[in-house]
Amino acid sequence: RLPHIDGPLFGSAHVFYSIKFFDSNDDEASKWMMKIPINGTPDIWDELSAETLLTEALVLYTLRTETRIPVPAIIDADSSPHNEIHAPYLIMEYVTGLTLDKVWFGEDDEHEGDKTGIRATRSKILKNLAQEMLQLGKYEFKNGGAPVFDGGGILIGVGPCREFNIQAMINQWLGNDDCEKVPLYTAVGPFGDARETYTALLDRFPCETEATMGVDKLLRLLISFICEPSGPSSAKGKGIGSKQRRKFVLTHPDLSMRHIIVSKEGGIKAIVGWDGVYAAPRSLGNEAFSPWLVRDFNTATWRWRPSPVLWKGKGRCKEPEGNRYEDAPWILKELRDEYVGIIQ
Repeated sequence: RLPHIDGPLFGSAHVFYSIKFFDSNDDEASKWMMKIPINGTPDIWDELSAETLLTEALVLYTLRTETRIPVPAIIDADSSPHNEIHAPYLIMEYVTGLTLDKVWFGEDDEHEGDKTGIRATRSKILKNLAQEMLQLGKYEFKNGGAPVFDGGGILIGVGPCREFNIQAMINQWLGNDDCEKVPLYTAVGPFGDARETYTALLDRFPCETEATMGVDKLLRLLISFICEPSGPSSAKGKGIGSKQRRKFVLTHPDLSMRHIIVSKEGGIKAIVGWDGVYAAPRSLGNEAFSPWLVRDFNTATWRWRPSPVLWKGKGRCKEPEGNRYEDAPWILKELRDEYVGIIQ
């Protein structure tokens, strides 16, 4: 029987296809996932994007062979658009499971309506995730940027990393509604200190108006208040309590819920979405909070609202619709405190 291909499934920067293979009994023998960059056409694809794709493949291979972090096995990778499918690609094993949000908010059949069970599962997830992230602590650097590998696939340092070129995308889209909304990128780094990491894009795109100059100055002032963690490395992460940590550490670029694949019981089956992996300052590094633990810090995306206050005798208070997939601020604080306790 011929392989069966499902897709496409569109992500923010990639197109995904799943490929099933069958044995002689017509049963599924294996399953792969093909990841193709949206900007992977010959007219847009460049050396920076090609290096980013290869770096992702090499980082996944390194983590799979040198740590216990659950990442998909790499099957094949091609960073050139000049191949049989006319697009760069990354093929990895398909990991069966649920995205974290399904279990975290009790959408799966096993936990629906069971608040006690959901809380216990959350604690298990936090513990498992902390254990995985601490393992990244073995990859620390004097400078920040994208990991660099030698010809033998050995991690030897860092180089420039890829960031969205927001200004170029805006300039391309303004006045041209018919243009394709493909991402454009620019190289930044490597960085000598944490402040450079935070201000790289501010330096790359100087402000032109008085209002934006004021915003720029405010951002730089706030950045100057950021304190980088210091002191010896964690015994949990390194096993050597007295060794002084370097300023940068290998970090997942976007540890959102959709990039964490879990079982119904809360076991972490895979951490995906390593496109753009980099050596980050400690304040953004492997021991930092995941974005879903600090959603209340981002009022642009956080949809939780307090229940309306109803006077006694006027019926039950109905929970706002947006709260179904959000946590209250006191719950998020409790979860953060629990995570800190595990990390330390």
